[in-house]
Amino acid sequence: MNAHSEIKTDVATKSLKVDISELRAALAWVNKVRETWSRIPILSQNLFQVENGQLTITATCLDREARQTLSCDTSDAWSFVMNGHRVMKVTAGLS
Repeated sequence: MNAHSEIKTDVATKSLKVDISELRAALAWVNKVRETWSRIPILSQNLFQVENGQLTITATCLDREARQTLSCDTSDAWSFVMNGHRVMKVTAGLS
């Protein structure tokens, strides 16, 4: 993912533009909440919500929740769930 990545879904193509350094910082912060090993698979995922020009990233371990909001450029509201550590690894190699 970079500032001009497109994420495709079955319904329609969605696009999102966000500053990569802000995304890395937000992911690092919210991922501190989650435990490394979890027996509940959904807890290793982050919720990404795009709405009104803002990207909100949420992570939880059921005891605590972290939420970070970034400004972004997008055309409409949508959301998806993705592994937070995997997104961090993908963004690590981007400039």
